[in-house]
Amino acid sequence: MVSIVKNFRGSAFKVFLLLLLSFFAESIAFACGWYPEAETYRFVLFNPQLANRRYEPFYFTSYFLYDYENLENREISNRRNIDEWIKYTQFKGSHQAVDYILNYVTPEDFTENMALPQEKMFAGNPFIEHLIRTKNQETLQYLQFAKNCEVVNSIYNEDPWSRQKTNDTKEYQELISSGEKFYSQTKQPFLQFRYGFQLVRLARYMGDYTLGKQLYKKYIEPYPSQSIVYYWAMWHYAEMHEDKAYQNYLVSQVFDNAHDKKIVAWQFFNRSHTQESLKYAKTNHEKATILVMNELHNPGRSLSAIKRIYTIDPTSDVMETLLIREINKLEDWILTPRYTEFDPAVNYRNQNLYDYTPKERNEYTLKNYKKDMIYLAEVLSFIEHTPTKKIHNPALWNVMAGYLAYMNNQFDKSSNYLHQTLRAKGLTKRIEAQAHLIRIMAELNPKQPTQQTDATLLAELEWLEKNKTELYHYKGSFSRLMMALTNRYWDAGDIVRASLCHSKIFDFVRFESNFFSEKDSISYEYDTRAPGMNTEGMNFYSSYLFFLDQKATPPDIEKLLSFLDKNLKSKLESYLAKDLLKEKDRITDLLGIKYLREDKLYQARDAFKKVSKEFWLSDNESYKAYLKANPFYTNFYQVDSSSSTHTSSFTKFSLTDSLIHIIERAENLKEPNRAKWYFLAANCYLNMSYWGNSWIMTRHWWSRNEVSDYSYAEHPYSTYPDNANYYGCERAMNFYLKAQGFAKDKSQKALCLRMAGRCKFYSLLYTNQFYETIYDYKKGREVKNPYYTTNRYYEQLQRQYPEFYDELMFQCTSFDTYYTSLLLPETP
Repeated sequence: MVSIVKNFRGSAFKVFLLLLLSFFAESIAFACGWYPEAETYRFVLFNPQLANRRYEPFYFTSYFLYDYENLENREISNRRNIDEWIKYTQFKGSHQAVDYILNYVTPEDFTENMALPQEKMFAGNPFIEHLIRTKNQETLQYLQFAKNCEVVNSIYNEDPWSRQKTNDTKEYQELISSGEKFYSQTKQPFLQFRYGFQLVRLARYMGDYTLGKQLYKKYIEPYPSQSIVYYWAMWHYAEMHEDKAYQNYLVSQVFDNAHDKKIVAWQFFNRSHTQESLKYAKTNHEKATILVMNELHNPGRSLSAIKRIYTIDPTSDVMETLLIREINKLEDWILTPRYTEFDPAVNYRNQNLYDYTPKERNEYTLKNYKKDMIYLAEVLSFIEHTPTKKIHNPALWNVMAGYLAYMNNQFDKSSNYLHQTLRAKGLTKRIEAQAHLIRIMAELNPKQPTQQTDATLLAELEWLEKNKTELYHYKGSFSRLMMALTNRYWDAGDIVRASLCHSKIFDFVRFESNFFSEKDSISYEYDTRAPGMNTEGMNFYSSYLFFLDQKATPPDIEKLLSFLDKNLKSKLESYLAKDLLKEKDRITDLLGIKYLREDKLYQARDAFKKVSKEFWLSDNESYKAYLKANPFYTNFYQVDSSSSTHTSSFTKFSLTDSLIHIIERAENLKEPNRAKWYFLAANCYLNMSYWGNSWIMTRHWWSRNEVSDYSYAEHPYSTYPDNANYYGCERAMNFYLKAQGFAKDKSQKALCLRMAGRCKFYSLLYTNQFYETIYDYKKGREVKNPYYTTNRYYEQLQRQYPEFYDELMFQCTSFDTYYTSLLLPETP
């Protein structure tokens, strides 16, 4: 047995809390303040990119936009502009030559090159050479004018330290005057149109909206065109218009016809004026576009609007995008809570659930779940009853129906739609991959697996891995698939396969909610346990280990370990178990932890004994660092830290084994000094608590944030069964009281009461009984604590042993004297 006598230096009991805080400051806190973004836990398996990629920025997401750069749409509009230039100039060269002049040559470089001899201009750019060769001077003049406009319109031409533009009105006015002059001189409609665009833009950036609208009506509006420049000019006109409803109409036209402006047009669209805007629409397609923009802003249910859009514009190219948005919404509303236990990532109802009790929150969730399932059936019905002849891509509509049927627990119907998908017109590799992904979930029978179903599941998983480039964010999709399978197997009672599937998750998080539990994947039942944080100091986790810690019992883990030790595994089992086979030491350690939390010391020792010594000493684990201190020593105020001069390191096995031997001696009726052994056992239990040096025996992490003024019992950092011991030191307190009962003299009994009082102090903190007043956040002030209780062991110490009270309570160094007396004869 290691020496358990330590020296402790201090001054008074009054500095206890200060010393305690000092201890916290020196300890490593594993829990950090990071919390996963909603998009990281939003459950999405249906690939939004199966829809029209031109609407990619507006796919359903918890972010402001799905895609902020919109590069593909920008390239489409840029290519339209270049095509117009090539047609006008009859240039036979490459798009790149035109693109370089229009978009990459700076105004300064353009001016400098125009002053060079013709053979040196723009390093022999073929487009410029063509303009020179064809003596197209007025086009070169327009290009120079456009580059001059870039100078005053550029955001880079502003003083970052000033609120005013560095360009004064005079510069704009001079350019507008020159532009109108050039407009009147040219007879080319192509150039006139572009001069008109430049004039409108100059007036807008100058801030003269009245002039800008006049110029638009004079040079642009009378000449409607399919030119991209027409819609670029319309965008500037829309921003200057004071009629909000008409603005909506204009930006809807820009949205529909200028793909590079889709994002800014969407941002500018005002939903509150949608109905008023419809009166300006000249065709059903224009009406549909306004309605589409309204729904692309809508995080809630859009089916009624989708039906309206379909009625007036059944061939709309955005119909499939809108339907996939609804599918992705339904995934979030139904599957995010079902499979991750987080609330939906997008709270479109704007309901604050933080003040809800667990029961209220569960009732609210169940109510919305039922409504969402009814809505899901409505969306599925619309897809099913849409005439095939009006569908752009039958394969996509079949796979949408198949997924919704799966979500509606209509597995046979889902399988039928998915088989139709693979034979339907419009099938692509991505749609095929989506169908395979859904088939795995729809055709899985977790309650009655057979060799045939296992072989089919393995074949599908291998197919997905082989075709991973066709899947939407493969790692994320595969992880969400494994999360779904985890839940399906867990609900079927197959703990082993649920654990195997969870170990295949790459980068997905799960909430540690105990608000509700799922039955048969379709209903929730209230769970009376409070929500807890059992893993990394946060209420979420991603590791299979924390999944097991949260969900599994010791018998469950023993069953998993027996499976891993089994030599004969099916091909599917071997595929799923590949990663966990390397984790047997860690899983066995968890088994010991769970037994230790239940104070089943012999079972815990047996589990820890099976863990390899290499695991305990590995640099990848924390045990080597956090089991250095003496677990059988503590004093009035502080504990040993990992930096202790104590040279003997423990493993979980050796510590548990030592504790068992100590307790056996304490309970031996023939033992002459039972008080000593009970005291040592109490020290160990105290050190295995949150307040001790060996907390890692039963926890994965430690954080100073666990210490708070509010009740641990009402707002726990975990829902482990030993919280009263871990935070409240109840086991340690009971052993100190047993030691008191066997102590030989009053001084020893007084010491035992003093240490029981220390444990009681933590217990009062844990149960919110320590502070006489507490802060009431609703009232905004301190109020009397109805749970306040005094420390009865300190009171008992003062009442029964007054001659030792002051020394034990206020003289820190007195511990050594009393402790040494209790231990004699010296511990072997």
